[in-house]
Amino acid sequence: MGFIMSKTKRLWLRLGDTAEYDSFDTIEEIAEEMVACGVSTELTRVVPYGLTDMLNFKDWNYISLYYGDDDAQNPESIFKKDLDRLNEIILNN
Repeated sequence: MGFIMSKTKRLWLRLGDTAEYDSFDTIEEIAEEMVACGVSTELTRVVPYGLTDMLNFKDWNYISLYYGDDDAQNPESIFKKDLDRLNEIILNN
């Protein structure tokens, strides 16, 4: 009997509804990208895979962020500790 190898989980980010999805390895890389794109206020979860900063990315133009496989499939919500870390970095920039 063999084992089924699962694909590596990566972080997938899309800033708003017109952007493309990009993959990242760490929450810190995600935070750096968000700050570079103008995110400067606290993030809150609006849907299982979506966040808002209530300024630039809100309503249907939210930030998509989730864990997924190498093909951005099989999404899983980020953890509360991930969201807390994002907010810590963003608010201290």
